[in-house]
Amino acid sequence: MTKIAAKSEDAGPRLKVREPLRLRFALLWGVLLLVFGASFFLLRYLEGFEYHEALSHERESKVQVLGHLIELKGASLRQFADDYSQWDEMVEFARSPSTEWAKVNIDASLRNFQACAAWVHGKEGEELYSVVLSGTPPRVEAAQLTKYFSKETKRPFFVFLEGQLYEYRVSQLFSSADVERRGPSYGWFVVARLWSPAYFESIGLLTQSKPSFVNSTVEPVLHDADGQYQMSYALYGITGKVLGWLLLDCGSPDIVISLEHDGVQMLVFLVFVMLTVGVVFFGLQLWVFQPLKLIDQSLSSGHAVELEPLEKDKSELGHLAALVRESFEQRRALREEVQARREAEAALLAAIEERSEFARNLHDGAIQTLYAAGMGVGGALPIIAKDPEEAKRRIEQSRMMLNEVIRELRGFIVGLEPEPPSGDFTEIIERMAKHMQGLRSFTPKVLIETLAEEDLSPEERVQLLYVAREALSNALRHGQASEVAIELRREGTRIVFQVSDNGSGLSEQPSTGSGQGLQNIRLRALELGAEFEICSAVPHGLVVKISIQTSDTP
Repeated sequence: MTKIAAKSEDAGPRLKVREPLRLRFALLWGVLLLVFGASFFLLRYLEGFEYHEALSHERESKVQVLGHLIELKGASLRQFADDYSQWDEMVEFARSPSTEWAKVNIDASLRNFQACAAWVHGKEGEELYSVVLSGTPPRVEAAQLTKYFSKETKRPFFVFLEGQLYEYRVSQLFSSADVERRGPSYGWFVVARLWSPAYFESIGLLTQSKPSFVNSTVEPVLHDADGQYQMSYALYGITGKVLGWLLLDCGSPDIVISLEHDGVQMLVFLVFVMLTVGVVFFGLQLWVFQPLKLIDQSLSSGHAVELEPLEKDKSELGHLAALVRESFEQRRALREEVQARREAEAALLAAIEERSEFARNLHDGAIQTLYAAGMGVGGALPIIAKDPEEAKRRIEQSRMMLNEVIRELRGFIVGLEPEPPSGDFTEIIERMAKHMQGLRSFTPKVLIETLAEEDLSPEERVQLLYVAREALSNALRHGQASEVAIELRREGTRIVFQVSDNGSGLSEQPSTGSGQGLQNIRLRALELGAEFEICSAVPHGLVVKISIQTSDTP
């Protein structure tokens, strides 16, 4: 009682000194989170604002430059189409085509205007002449000309074929006197330009970017990161709908310099954070981690020696060390009690299991043999006077069976599992069937495959002999069978042991028989990890089947 009272008196002061430890944690983590969070969000906000402002201004400027650039680079192709379409000799050519004139006046001009192909069409859209210098630009069909270019238009259109992009210009043919192009049209003049890698490179040099073409009607998703950004420009097809997008990967030195400056700010911020974290870590190491390490070592080793320096501390950790020491003593006592109970339970379970095994082996072995021996003696008594030799034979069989029972009982007395009878599996089964003739005269049929027998382990051999004896006894005593077949065979990766008879069988639900013998067979199959099945034979009788899974291939 004195010891308990002393602990109660110490509890009050210890509760009072727990508050400073909480204040230390709250102060350290509060300052750390406040400084870190405010600095981080402020720097990120300033950096993001500056970056997006510069990027927006840069993109707007380059979009305007790109539009003017494409218009200027396409001016030569437009001039080619416009000038030749209002040339009287071209009108005359449309009326009366001449290949020699076309080669001199059209073919020679393609390179001057950076064109790769040209076509001349008549009033009805029929093709009068065509020339292709490079690439495989597709022709503009007559139906397309009459549908989309029945009126004079200045717009270009693009075609993407076999990974190559082509720019087209179409102009109607008018006489030179028809300056306003309102008179009758004599046909169409179509010119095309290939956007070669060199052409893309020239656009890239002028826009300080890396251009590429995306063949999609949907505008691509643009990405911005680390001073690099993307911009897109729509290119239209012959129908006036979007064919694809000219995508530019751009970079800005000014934005990169801005990002580097922001990186310096972030570096200063990280140094500050590291110093702050270092101070906090030192405080945690001194006030928390080291004491907790001593407690962890003590809990791991199960000894309270490591807690001696900590028990002098007046904080919560010192109080915790004292509680840990007390828990060791309580756990030691509890462990001893649990161990004693486990040993008692294990002994009880072992005794119950041994008793069940003893009863099952007696039922399937000695009792069945004694019953057969008794039936043999009982059957010999009435025929002693009539057939002394037969009576002598039955009595001799009963004597041999009693000797076998004596051998088994000796094994049970010394607490050992009875050894299996000597001889191979077939010989043992045949001898067992011969002994069982004392119960009832029957015709045995033993079919044992040698390969299946060789794959049986000693434990499986003993258990199957018990099953054979029990099933054979049931067939003769209860089923009144006159024929019993005992088989051992291999089916794929399984060894099948089967006992079938032509007796009366089971009256109902043979797979759930409640007899002690069938229950013992089921338990033995469970111990072997095998499948157990009882079913009716055809036309009558009973089949007891045990299937053992093996890992070997058949």
